[in-house]
Amino acid sequence: MDNQGTESSGNEALSINDATQAFSSLFEGNDEQSAKDLEEKKDAPEAPQDPEEDNPEADEPEKEEPAEPEADSNEVTIEVDGKTVKLTKEELAEAYKNGLRQSDYTKKTMEVAEQRKAAEAEMQKAQQERQQYANGLNKLSAQIEGDLAQFNNVDWKSLSENDPVEYVRLQHLFNERQSALQKIHHDQQLIKQIDQQEYQKHLKIVEATEFQNLLEKIPEWKDPKKFEAEKVAVRNYMLENGFDEQTLANLYDHKAYYLSRKAMQFDAMMAKASAAAKKVAEVPQKVLKPGSGEKPDTSSNKQNMERLKKSGSVMDAANVFKGLI
Repeated sequence: MDNQGTESSGNEALSINDATQAFSSLFEGNDEQSAKDLEEKKDAPEAPQDPEEDNPEADEPEKEEPAEPEADSNEVTIEVDGKTVKLTKEELAEAYKNGLRQSDYTKKTMEVAEQRKAAEAEMQKAQQERQQYANGLNKLSAQIEGDLAQFNNVDWKSLSENDPVEYVRLQHLFNERQSALQKIHHDQQLIKQIDQQEYQKHLKIVEATEFQNLLEKIPEWKDPKKFEAEKVAVRNYMLENGFDEQTLANLYDHKAYYLSRKAMQFDAMMAKASAAAKKVAEVPQKVLKPGSGEKPDTSSNKQNMERLKKSGSVMDAANVFKGLI
């Protein structure tokens, strides 16, 4: 076939169809028949051909340069703390949402703290003013009560009969002192009511601030469902360990709830570890045959058991079990 290919190159160039058939014959395994066909077509007069067919290069498609792999249009490159990070648009959107949530949460926390600080300053100022007024009322009340005590010795009946004018004067003075004392008592009661209202308002601000601090300590409680579920468990744990209903009703310190939750989780972990150790202890120990020469490593088993009691981990339990078989 090499000679035929050489002779063909010396004459007129093959048409595109002839070359295609010749190339396909290589895969059909019919070399001799293909050569004869080519010879017959070479000797036979050729039909008029389109000028473009005489130029194989004209029909060949232009070679395209391999396109560079396009970057994923869904991927965004950003710089974080001097490092380049690639994120999908979905990841970037989620990170942005988380950032907004955190920013909003921080903003609310700062607002609550500022409100508490301003409210405390305002309340302290008002309390000082009310305290000064209350002190003045107490002094005036003591003075008026002393004046009224002097009227205890007046014989009003005899005075009205013997000196009506003095009777009217003293009666008028007595009534004035009584009215003034009632006004003082009214103001004192009003101050107590205002103090109670301010105290309740202060408690609400403290409660909101402490709750924000509690969420910072326990981020999982930002999920309302998890908060409601664990809140009941923590409260019951606190009641079981010395707190009473009245104390909890007035307990706002977030540290108390945070530490109680930690203690509850620790007790639960130790209970699981104790149960695991009990199961391991109940496993029958391997009995050595007489004369086998094997001696159980009791010191190692004791160490493993002590380690299990402290850690409560599955790995330490496995080591104890391994030492018993």
